[in-house]
Parts: sequence; C-alpha cells; structure tokens
Amino acid sequence: MLHLDVEEKSWPLIRPFTISRGSRDAAKTIIVTLRDDRGNTGRGEAVPYARYDETIPAALAELRGARSARAAGMVSS
Repeated sequence: MLHLDVEEKSWPLIRPFTISRGSRDAAKTIIVTLRDDRGNTGRGEAVPYARYDETIPAALAELRGARSARAAGMVSS
C-alpha cells in the first residue's frame, strides 16, 4: 500500500529575488513524499506558478484529493 504525504514548505532567500512580475523573499514549494510498506520512499517538489493560474492551496487540495481517492480504493496501485 502507498502512503502519500503532502506539505507546503517555505525557505527564506538570502536576498529578495526580483523579476518583471514581482519580487519574493522566500521560496514556497509543495513537498510530496510517497512511501510503501516495504520501506521504499520517493520525494518530489513543485512550485505552482501564478502565471498559469496555479496556487499552492489548489495544488495541495488536488494532491490531498488523490490521497483520499487512494484510501477509498478508487485508484489502483
């Protein structure tokens, strides 16, 4: 059985990062961890882009929905 954990992480930047669309002082990412019952673990991260109408709350909701579907047996291994 697979276990899916998702979380938001924010790492402060040493100095602000600025481009034409704005400035930020932290890197905000989504961390995904998959574990199976045999002790295997996989990790990944993503940064949703506002330019494409992506947000961290929406991405987290989608990932948590996938976890719920998996727990309910609606998604195969």
